[in-house]
Parts: sequence; structure tokens; C-alpha cells
Amino acid sequence: MSMVSERLNIVLESAKNKAYEKRVSQKFTIDDILDSILHLHKVIDAKADAVRTIVSELENITWEYGSEIPEADLRGISELLGITRDFAMQCREEYGAMTGVDTKGIAKKRLDEYGWAIDDLFETIDDLEGVFFRMRNDGEFEALTERI
Repeated sequence: MSMVSERLNIVLESAKNKAYEKRVSQKFTIDDILDSILHLHKVIDAKADAVRTIVSELENITWEYGSEIPEADLRGISELLGITRDFAMQCREEYGAMTGVDTKGIAKKRLDEYGWAIDDLFETIDDLEGVFFRMRNDGEFEALTERI
């Protein structure tokens, strides 16, 4: 084999190795990106589930107490609603930041679900404030809740 042929074989072998390494490296990079996307989806799903759980628990308070709640418990409910409203505002800020970063829409569906859960949380807080504080002494409201 001539010197040129040997050198050509070395160059070809080196090029093959580099091309293979690049393909493997790209595959790992793509796999890492996909793993990160899946992790992001799981994190957002967990956040939405946590918010939905809080909504459910808050809704249970109205079914447990109705309009007959001791005055002492009203303070606790007021504190709970304040803490929950702060949490909901933090979630909304986080949601805004996440949607601002997701310009390609890789988590749009999950972010939408998270946003809707946050909206439900705010609505539930408002409903509880209405039931326990704004409408507590409203005769028509009390009569309606008795009928239900």
C-alpha cells in the first residue's frame, strides 16, 4: 500500500470516528432536551394538581360549615383565605414567568391547565369570602342556603 493510500485511510477513519462521535453527541443532546421537556411537563402537572387539591379542600369547607360557623372559626378561615390568596398570587406570577419563557409552546397545554387551576383557586377564594364574610348576615342568602 502506498504512503498516500495509508494516509487517506487514516484520514477516512478519523472522519468516520468524528462523524460517529458527532451523531452520538447529537443524540445525547436531543435525548437530554427531551428529558428536560418531560421533566418540565411533570413539574407543571404537579403544580396544577397541587392547586386543584387546594381548591377541592377549600370547597369542602363550605360544605362542612355552611352558614353555621362559630365566630372563632371565622378568624381561622380569614387567615386561611389570606394565606391562600398570597399563594395564588405567587402561582400567578410564576405562571406569567413560565408562559413568557415558553415562546415555542413546548408546554402550552400544561401551562394552560395550570393557569385554569389558578383561576379556579382565585374564584374559590372569592366564593368563600362571599359565603363566610360578605353574605353572612344577608337574610335572603341564608334562606337560600337553608333550602339547598
